Amino acid sequence: MISRRTQLCKRIVRITPHSLFRTCLAVSQSSIPATPAPIVRSAPLDSITQLEITSHDVNTLPTTDDPTTIDPESNAPTLSRFTPQGLFGQNRIGWISLPEPILVGIQKELTDVPTHQLKQSVQKISTSLRSTGSSSKLYRTTSKGLVPVIPPHTLLYGPVETAGYLASRTGATYAAIRNVLDQLAKRIPSFQPSSVLDFGVGPGTALWAVQHTFDTVQEHIGVDISVDMLRVAERMGTRLGVQLVTKRYLPPQPHPTDLVICAYTLSDITLSQHEQTVEALWEHTRDILVLVDRGTPEGFNMIARARAQILGLGNAHVVAPCPHDGECPMLGHDSWCHFSQRVQRNRYMMGTKGAKQNHEDAKFSYVVLRRGARPNAKRHIDAQRNAQTHAQTNAQQDDQGLNTDMHTAAYAWPRIIAPPLKRDGHVILDWCGPSGHLERATVTKSKGGKMQYYEARKSHWGDVWPHPPVHVIPKQKNK
Repeated sequence: MISRRTQLCKRIVRITPHSLFRTCLAVSQSSIPATPAPIVRSAPLDSITQLEITSHDVNTLPTTDDPTTIDPESNAPTLSRFTPQGLFGQNRIGWISLPEPILVGIQKELTDVPTHQLKQSVQKISTSLRSTGSSSKLYRTTSKGLVPVIPPHTLLYGPVETAGYLASRTGATYAAIRNVLDQLAKRIPSFQPSSVLDFGVGPGTALWAVQHTFDTVQEHIGVDISVDMLRVAERMGTRLGVQLVTKRYLPPQPHPTDLVICAYTLSDITLSQHEQTVEALWEHTRDILVLVDRGTPEGFNMIARARAQILGLGNAHVVAPCPHDGECPMLGHDSWCHFSQRVQRNRYMMGTKGAKQNHEDAKFSYVVLRRGARPNAKRHIDAQRNAQTHAQTNAQQDDQGLNTDMHTAAYAWPRIIAPPLKRDGHVILDWCGPSGHLERATVTKSKGGKMQYYEARKSHWGDVWPHPPVHVIPKQKNK
């Protein structure tokens, strides 16, 4: 006689994973309408964090009953558990790779350059950067006393050095500028520049990023002391359909443009010329100035000094990364303000650097400055409360007014300045707050709520935090 327990066990064993899957599939197919299902395509390499959803029928797109939210920027449904404010605060664009026309152009530019010359020029560039960077503080003892291990110097870019820069530096430079410009376009969607000035244009790296981010630019101006760099920039611009106007020096009479970019150029200029150069760049700026440099203590100090100089002139404010216009609180700390962007290495980058991995993390420091007074973020607290209590099911009820509130309130949202420390049951966030001080916040599910805790677990270095702080303590200076 079979016991009841044995009969129950036999019934459970019959339900195999395969049979359960077939049953669920049959039920789901019977409830699906005859309209074609949306197709989810794999995202391109330079934007792997986004999904492209196409459909033959608009009815197949997610509705209010679906577990989706609405992207406040594009009004498109996104498969996400984040609040609209949480999505807006994210600063993640995935891996970056150079555009295909640029890769083809680099290949043609380097075809006639011998490999040994290419590697030698890459080594010269690396030595020059180290001489004004980390190695500038290293000394060795000689009969004449202490002398620098690598004497500080800058490099004059001729044909071979330009080829070495194309092969080794363009990928990381492009990725950092893309990251900054994507933030700018997200924070100020109404900003549509018609003219751009790139000081220290090099082979045109920043203009490639501008071309990707903004489609309204009609006037491109590139300034560089190297004639060989300017020639390469013109040829590269032609491949992207850009008519580049090149100059070796800034015009003595300012010709203001909507957007001025100075990327990785201040570190190639002697310290005594920094103030004069920054002031000249600001005079050529009609609206926004973007400064980017190496993510080293030396690069950060250059950006911080330029930031303080322009804010001291008045009628200017910081768009990113700072949530305030006061003195940088990271001056005097053993850390420095910098961020990271992952970039895919092409075969030239891997070959000249002797790399085994097909990617690297480009570290950079930056500041985005705009003319005019800082926007009033008085509705910041209300926007934070909305972010905390907003449910997924009514996410797409946000109107244009809420989006406007987010763009204004984001000026007072703290910026995460280090990788979050994710522990069991809590997350520790180090950020630069709107008060102008460095703070450490602890987010737990019991105090912050389920949604805030979830977004803290998913937060990354460089994001802005939209939620009201729960447990915050100030960070003391270490120096």
